[in-house]
Amino acid sequence: MLTPEMMSHFEVRTNAHINLVQTHLQRLAGKYPEMRAELLQRAAKHDLHKFSKEGKEPYTWLTHKYKCLREKVPFDSPGKAMEKRMETVVDDHYKCCPHHPEYHATPDAMSEVDVAEMICDWQAVSDEYGSDINAWIDDNVGKRWKFDESHVTMIHRFVGDLVRIQ
Repeated sequence: MLTPEMMSHFEVRTNAHINLVQTHLQRLAGKYPEMRAELLQRAAKHDLHKFSKEGKEPYTWLTHKYKCLREKVPFDSPGKAMEKRMETVVDDHYKCCPHHPEYHATPDAMSEVDVAEMICDWQAVSDEYGSDINAWIDDNVGKRWKFDESHVTMIHRFVGDLVRIQ
């Protein structure tokens, strides 16, 4: 059963993540006037579906699971049915949000705006956990996702832009 603490943590953590993504998207929007409108539209709706009636409960459990993993404390499973819903909301998120490579037939089909939002999302997670986005990119790009050279260049350009704009 969800506890008030779990629900509070989900809301605080998810809102903080969304705010970080929005901040990063706004920074890139200032640098790229040709993408400004679309980047600001993406900022306005990034991850809001996680608060939907269908998404909130499984995302709260998922957020709690990751918190337990980070804190190295046991995670008490909510049961097979909820664990399946947790998997489903993540799969659905990837399939409905173009800033995830899984949305596309191939990662190389991602638009420049998709890649910009993806980098802002990755940077937000790096900010949250005090990790290095470049190390994460080295561990995932070319392994988990096979981007062509132009997309890899774009990825590194946006990461560099975020560093310089701060």
